Order: sequence, then structure tokens, then C-alpha cells
Amino acid sequence: MRGLGTLLNPPGRRLSGLRRDERGHVLVYVTLSMAVILGMAGLAIDGSRAMITHHDAQAAADAAALAAAAQLDATSQALTRATAAAQGGELVTNTQRFADGAADNPNVVITGIRFLSGLPANDDIDPIPASFETTDPTLARFVEVTTAQLTHRNTFLRVIGAPATTQIRARAVAGFKQMYCKIPPLMICNPDEVNPGDPFSASARVGAEIIAKTQGGTSAWAPGTFGLLQITETCPTNSASCLRDALAAVRPNVCVESNINVRPGQAAGPANQGMNTRFDIYRGGVAQTPANAPDVNITQKFKQCSQDTVEAGAPFPHDTDNPAPTRVGNGLWDCASYWAANHTQPKPSWCTSSTGAPYTRNYVYNLEQEPGSASQYGAPRCVTPGVPDRRIVYMTVINCKAHAVKSNSEDVPVLALLKTFLLRPVAVVGSEAEMDLEILEIVEPGEDNDVLKDVVQLYR
Repeated sequence: MRGLGTLLNPPGRRLSGLRRDERGHVLVYVTLSMAVILGMAGLAIDGSRAMITHHDAQAAADAAALAAAAQLDATSQALTRATAAAQGGELVTNTQRFADGAADNPNVVITGIRFLSGLPANDDIDPIPASFETTDPTLARFVEVTTAQLTHRNTFLRVIGAPATTQIRARAVAGFKQMYCKIPPLMICNPDEVNPGDPFSASARVGAEIIAKTQGGTSAWAPGTFGLLQITETCPTNSASCLRDALAAVRPNVCVESNINVRPGQAAGPANQGMNTRFDIYRGGVAQTPANAPDVNITQKFKQCSQDTVEAGAPFPHDTDNPAPTRVGNGLWDCASYWAANHTQPKPSWCTSSTGAPYTRNYVYNLEQEPGSASQYGAPRCVTPGVPDRRIVYMTVINCKAHAVKSNSEDVPVLALLKTFLLRPVAVVGSEAEMDLEILEIVEPGEDNDVLKDVVQLYR
């Protein structure tokens, strides 16, 4: 009868037994855990592969942008060279490992290139508006590159509902600028710019004299005009005395970028007082110290340290056709008369009344520092000893017509860095200054104690 009683147990007692039955509960936990495990595996494997693919794409974009930006030197072929550099070659080849096609063609391809004249002030503005795009090589300062879309296929993530593929594309923005350091804060309008944007043919003018002049008023500046630069880090208020001291210094604490700001106001006083320390002349508050030392060869002897009145000797002569209408001479000068006024020894055979390159005035200046060839009036006496090559003057060259430059112009692109030789003290004629220079060469990066440096960097 006991078995029959068991069969006749009420349903409630049977349900209670099922609740206490633990058989099969592991299957529930395993089922739930598998979803978590697959999700974690998906993140670990698919996620990491996708991140590596994005890293590969970004590395390709960064490298292409930097290679392209290095070509943005404002020359006529800059954009062509930049495009070629971004799109590949031996120097820029980046590969990817996990996206479609990696086995057959792993190279990451650059499909989008935009040249930009500037960048939005706010980095959060994305994409960069089309108003910043340019096709003018003289204005292109930045380049944006975009990679082709890479397709990464998910494996484990699909189990938990992720899409079958992940699309990956990368962008980068790089820029090019040049830095001009330890130079006087001077600019000069391209003497060859007859028409707006004309190039400067310095190589054809080696040894030629240029009479650079300041220009007041509000009208656009003419070719051959020179002015002062705003150097806010060195001179926060751009005061005349601070700029004067920067012009006077042997090693001025000045660095300017490849887009410059022209200082407003008169330049004649600071130019005259600051630049003439090179000739052992100290006035207008310029300190008579070794930090403002003169050149070792000042050519002439002056009566007092605070005056430019000549006591003995003659300055280097003008070009035989100067002053010319364009302010640039023919590069021929009367070496014979100069030698007779400043030397007691016989002149070299090449020193004639119409001497030209390679026997420039700078060549004679260097010759006079050799034993047996010294000028009898060249040694300074107010601050001694002098510093060799103090009369070498570096000036940023800009196209004043193309950019309508005048006093207080801002963000003007630099065309080149010009190396010149200062022939005589800077004079003030009326209210303007005149600086008499001999053209030597255009400075290339890495030359002349690294006064010119190329800087290429990523911005985005």
C-alpha cells in the first residue's frame, strides 16, 4: 500500500520536489557564460585587430601628411611635389595587416588630399571648412590627407549581434613652416617684383648693390623697401628701443616664423641706431658693450664712438650705375679707387675701376682680414675686439605687391631669407632710413649656423 500512497501524492508535493531538484542547473550558467566569453573573445580578438588596422591607417595618414607638408615651400611646383610625396614612393609606404586585401596588397592607399591656407582656431571644428582650401602654392601652408576605406571583418563579435564588417579610414593634417633665428628683425620687399608675385632672382644678382629704404605713410610698399618685424616674444610692446637693441645685438634673441608681421611706425631711428653698432658707432641709448660689438673690419675710421663723421678712409663704393630706378645696381664697382683710399700696398690685378663678381666687396672685406692685405682704417677702437662677419645682414624677403604690404601688415608669407653684406652705416635721409647692401645669396636650411630651419609637424 506504501507504493500506492506514493503515486497518489498530491501535485503540490511533486512541484515542491522539482524546486529542490538541482540537476541541469550548470547548463544554464554555461549558456549565459558562453555569451559573455564570446563577447570578451570578440573584444579581445576582433577589437584588437580593428584597433591595429586603425593604427596602421593612421600611421599611413600621418606619414603621408608629413611627407607632403615638407614640400610646401611656396614654389610653383610645391603642390605637385606634395601630391606625389603623399601618394607613395620609396619614402612613404605603410602597410596594414588585418583588413581585406592585406595578403595580396597590404599598402594603405591615400585617396584624399586637400591643401589649406590655414586652420580653424577651434580644433573641434571638423571637418575643416572648404573656405580654408587653396590651390595657390604660395598660400598652401597645411595639407590634409585621407586614406582609402579599409574593411575589417568581425568573427566573434557577430555572435553577439555586431555587424559583419567594420569600416576604417584615417585622416591627418600636417603643416610646414620655416623658422629664422638669431637674425635682426628686418624684412625687405622683393626688389624683382615688377608684377605681383614675381620671383626673386638672387643668384643672378650676386655682388649687386641694393639701396633699401624705409617708407612711411599708408600706401603699399614698393620693391626694395625695408622695414622692421614684430617680435612679440622678444619685444612684447614692439617699442622702438627694444627693436633698436635687437638690431644692435651680436646674437639677437629673435626667432620668426615663415609668416611675418610688419611692425607699424617709424623704422628709421631704430635702424640707424641699432644697425650702426657694426661700424663701432653707438648712439641713441645703445649700450657700448661686447654684446653689441662692432665688426672686426669697419672699413673707415670715425671721429667719435657716437658719431658717423668720417676721420679717415673711404666706404665701399656704390655700383657704377647706382642709384638705379629699381634700387638694385649692376654689380660693378670701382675697386681701384677704394683700394687707393684704404691701402698702402699695391692693389691686386683684378681690382679695377669696374670690378664684379666673384671679386665682390664682401670678397675684399674678407681679403682685408688676411695678413698683408689689411685696410689701414678697418680696426674698431670703441669696443674691441670686433666680431667677424658682423656686417653680414640676414633679411626676410616678401612679395609686397602681391600681398599689398604696408606698415602693420600681418601674416605675410616669407619668400626667402636673403644674406647681404652691409656696405656703409645706415643713414637717415629726411624721415626715412637708407641701408646700403650687397647681395650675397639666398640661405638654405642648415647653412650659416642654422639661422634657417625647416619645421614640419602634425596638427591633427
